[in-house]
Amino acid sequence: MPRTRSLRLIVPALLGPVSDSDAVGRLDPGLPALSRMLSRGGRSAIAGVTDGYGALGRVFGLDGPPWPVAAWTRAGEADSVSVEGAWWLRLDPVHLRVDTSHARLFGAWALDLDQAEADGLSGLLNEHLASDRMRIEAAAPGRWYLALAQAQDLATTPVTAVAGRNADLFQPTGADAGAWQRRLTELQMLLHDAPINREREGAGRLPVNSLWPWGGGFLQAPTRAPGAVLADEDPLARGLGRLAGCAVDDAPADLREWPSTGPGETVAVDTRVRDHLVHGEIEAWLEALQRLEAGWFGPALERLQRREIDELVLDPGDGREWHVTRGAVRRFWVRVSPWHRFLAGAE
Repeated sequence: MPRTRSLRLIVPALLGPVSDSDAVGRLDPGLPALSRMLSRGGRSAIAGVTDGYGALGRVFGLDGPPWPVAAWTRAGEADSVSVEGAWWLRLDPVHLRVDTSHARLFGAWALDLDQAEADGLSGLLNEHLASDRMRIEAAAPGRWYLALAQAQDLATTPVTAVAGRNADLFQPTGADAGAWQRRLTELQMLLHDAPINREREGAGRLPVNSLWPWGGGFLQAPTRAPGAVLADEDPLARGLGRLAGCAVDDAPADLREWPSTGPGETVAVDTRVRDHLVHGEIEAWLEALQRLEAGWFGPALERLQRREIDELVLDPGDGREWHVTRGAVRRFWVRVSPWHRFLAGAE
């Protein structure tokens, strides 16, 4: 019996959450292909998955949460270092804007660091951390890592879940949280006086005044591999694909350019939508959805109807997924509702 040819589209934050779904409805750019997939596809709930990290981990046969995102993304960086044997932690550069009641966090998207700045700032911090035998690896301007010999009792929140929000509500917990808070306070003092930050402030740019720890853990190696991974620049899918030993390619802007594949599942990932939403850029988020409608959702339905694939799976990374087949698409008696009716919390 031939194996099913499936295409899984993982787009974290595709369906929010947004605080005002009615406002999204008023700005609705249309998105007929997405609306058709959501209205006529078969929906299921995925236990334990509440974000794009868990959605990808599950595809590769892994269990969580927690998810050792730091190890997976470190494996997907351009330098492709070995991640085995260490307890990895993301320690990403952020800006905390402090007012009278809370500290609002701005991540890499708002900082727009370049690699020279990242290297300079991490080098300054590494001089201080050397006495603790720690060293920050600035593998990318906005993605910094620590490799530790021993596990840390540290429960954390992904920086993408905190961006734009009150960071005080998401501080790490666990037996080692106090020690890490003291260490981070020391690093904040160094960042405050860093010449690179003074130059950034002089140019009207946000300084890097803190670091955000998250995603810690030893490597969990994939136990399942899709046929191929098509990924944007985010290193999570690339890292998991490399660890699983499957083909990893750039995600095409238009799925009409995606060559036909053999049996099995191809996983296509786009995380850029999430970058806009977590920083409150609703119009840019909607523009990104229009780009996906033209380049992914419409072409994917076309390929389904031409029998080039047997099933589409739409995964917005929020614990829901939609399975779309040719038979489902042809269910003309099922009314097609606008896509924004499926926003997280709107139904």
